[in-house]
Amino acid sequence: MSNSIFNIQQYNASNAYTKYDIISFTGTFRGLSITNGYLYCIVDSATGTFNELHWDGYITDNLDIKPKFLWIPTVGNSVDSAPKVRVLKMGDGYESRIPNGINNNLLSYNLSFDNLSTSEATAIIHFLSNRNAQESFIWQGRPPYVQNLRYICREWNDTEIFTDNFSIRTKFEQVVN
Repeated sequence: MSNSIFNIQQYNASNAYTKYDIISFTGTFRGLSITNGYLYCIVDSATGTFNELHWDGYITDNLDIKPKFLWIPTVGNSVDSAPKVRVLKMGDGYESRIPNGINNNLLSYNLSFDNLSTSEATAIIHFLSNRNAQESFIWQGRPPYVQNLRYICREWNDTEIFTDNFSIRTKFEQVVN
């Protein structure tokens, strides 16, 4: 997807970066080979040499290099779970139930991100737009589902509450690839 509305630049050692800044990146990041990817600043970063601890955006999952969703949602979100089963109904009310497929109970999160600055909202929207509801990403859910799993986000909504204050609503659907 084109990043034309975001105006993302390559890393420049002479620039100072602030939390939530985005850079275009090709190279080795934490031992991972990244081509035409994006990194997100996680702490303010002064000028000078590239410090990997100041950036994030990728993780390995089963030997795959995957984008990593970094942002923490507002408390009070919901998780939907609807196991898929095949039901065979017989006489006298008896029924037999078996799982429908190997991954028959995938999670779905309805998430809110509130009180976001313009730069944080831009980073989240950039991340989701770049996945374009096609590429899965890694995200760690909240307890009791604290595990790095693959998700896609097919839709999101952002609202400007007032100057430099945004809310984003998303739906993350667990996938296996």
